[in-house]
Amino acid sequence: MPGQFCLNTLFGNSCQSLLLSFDQNRFSRERITGICLPYLDPKYEGGDIETCVDGSCFYTDQISKKNFCLSQGIYALGDFIVGIDTLGQCLIKNQITRVQIKSCLGLTYCALDIGKGNYTCQMLQLSDPKYPSLSYQAKNANQTCQELNKENSIGCLDGLYCINQYTNNKCEVMNSNDPNKIGRNFFNQQCLPQGAQVAIICQQQYCISSGACIPLSDSHPGQENVTQICLQEQSQGQNGASNCYKNGYCLLTDPLTNKASCFKLDFSNPNTIGIQKDTQLCLQMGQPQAIMCAVEKYCLDQTTNTCQLINTKKGMCIDKNGFCVQNGSCFNCELNQCLSQSNKNTCQDLLQPSITYCKDSQG
Repeated sequence: MPGQFCLNTLFGNSCQSLLLSFDQNRFSRERITGICLPYLDPKYEGGDIETCVDGSCFYTDQISKKNFCLSQGIYALGDFIVGIDTLGQCLIKNQITRVQIKSCLGLTYCALDIGKGNYTCQMLQLSDPKYPSLSYQAKNANQTCQELNKENSIGCLDGLYCINQYTNNKCEVMNSNDPNKIGRNFFNQQCLPQGAQVAIICQQQYCISSGACIPLSDSHPGQENVTQICLQEQSQGQNGASNCYKNGYCLLTDPLTNKASCFKLDFSNPNTIGIQKDTQLCLQMGQPQAIMCAVEKYCLDQTTNTCQLINTKKGMCIDKNGFCVQNGSCFNCELNQCLSQSNKNTCQDLLQPSITYCKDSQG
C-alpha cells in the first residue's frame, strides 16, 4: 500500500490518510499488514513500521531494532532529533549523513553542507570549532545555513540579532541607533521597534515590560538576566540583573544569593562609588577601570581610571565628563561647594565667614 494511507481497523478496515496528530490512531503504517498505528512513545516498545506520516521521521532503536515515527525536537532513547533527511530518516544532533537534508529543527538548526557529499543539521551560532570556515549564523527559507546579512532568512543565532523585514529578511545585528531594531520577536525573530510586541530579546539599554521593549530609566533601571524583564532599583528578580541604566547605575552582587541588582551611585555607600567599564559592576574608591563616579564626592582620575575623593583643599573639582580637574576648569563641584559667580569655572565653599552660599539649578 503506497503513499500516506493505512488500513483503519477501527472504521471497518477502511483506507484512511495518515495524520500528524498524537491523539489519533493514524500516525504510521505497519509493515506487511498496512494497519494504522498510533504514535508510539520512544520510552516504550516500538513497532514494525513501514511508513511515517509526513512531518515526522523514521527512527530505529539500534538494540531492539523496533521502529518509531518521531517529531523533531524530542529526545528518543538519549538521542535528540534535530532533522529529517530526504528519505524520511530522523537525524540526531551532530549526526553526519550522505543523504541530503529535507528539514532541520525549527528556527535554530540549519542544513549545513560540510563537503565531500556530507551534510549535518547545525545549530545556529557565531562559530563552531568543528567547522571554523563555514557559515551557520542564519537559516535560509530553503533550510540551508547562511551567514549574517543574507536575504531570505527565517532564523538567526541566539543573542542580539533579528530578521529585518525591510531588507528582504536579512539576519542583522540589533542596533540601538536604528529605531526598528530595538527588539526581537518571540515567534518569528523579526526586528521590533520600541514598544512593539511580543519581544523576547531587547537591546542592552532596554527591558521587557508587558511583552514590549522599553528604555531603562530611573523607574526601572535594571534588565533581568535571561528574561530581560524590567527591574526596579535594588531588585534581583528571579535571575538577577544583567544590565543597568547607564545614567548612574551599577551592578552589585548579593553574596548570599549570588545575584546582582542595579544600585544608583551613592557617595555614602563605599560599595557604590563608581561604575566599571564594560562590566557595569559597582566599584569602591580606587578600584580600576572606572568610567563614572558618584560626583557629589568623587571624580574620575584620568591617569589611573579610578574614582578619587575630591580634595577641595587642593582646588580639585569636576569637569563636564566627570574627570578630576583643578579650579578654573570646573563644571561641577564637591557636595559642599558651588560654582562661583565671580570666578568663572571655579568652585568655592558654600559657607564663608560673612555670607552663606548654596547651589542653584546650575550648580
